[in-house]
Amino acid sequence: VYARSHLILKGVHGALVDGGCVDVATATGLEPGELLRTIEEPPEVLRSMDAFLADRAAFDPATWDADQERAARATIVELPAGHVVPVTRPHVLAGTVEAMFAYEPAVTLPAVRAPIGILLADSSEPVGPALAGTLAALEAAGRPAPSVADLSPAGHDLPRYRPVDVAGAILRLVAATMRA
Repeated sequence: VYARSHLILKGVHGALVDGGCVDVATATGLEPGELLRTIEEPPEVLRSMDAFLADRAAFDPATWDADQERAARATIVELPAGHVVPVTRPHVLAGTVEAMFAYEPAVTLPAVRAPIGILLADSSEPVGPALAGTLAALEAAGRPAPSVADLSPAGHDLPRYRPVDVAGAILRLVAATMRA
């Protein structure tokens, strides 16, 4: 098993799972500060653990389970007064968003000399046009078109919601690489 796994892993070059393939500014139409404001938690959500968990469960009640509750609880700290605050400090979140906006996949990905696979959780607008720009940049650089697996509609946690599909798409990428 180790030898086979090692051989397969040597063939994996680049799999972008629900990210890394689109320019965030193009896909969102926002500036970094605007995006930060859209993800800011309203005071009523942070008033208590119960309010926070209810808000998270409301995103997709059909998939809410103990695993998601544990993950949600890990993102906040409950203070003695009963309200909650995010674990991620504002300056860290701002730096992360700035880095997301600074990343230019149409510049970066053509420089990758290995096969690329893209797994999309949602190919609807506005991701579609932003992805088209990246694909055009790859083509202009003479790079082969990446394999694109559209797993729409899926939540933005593909490994959790669609593990078989994610594994299958990566294995297809590996198989194609090994044949080449």
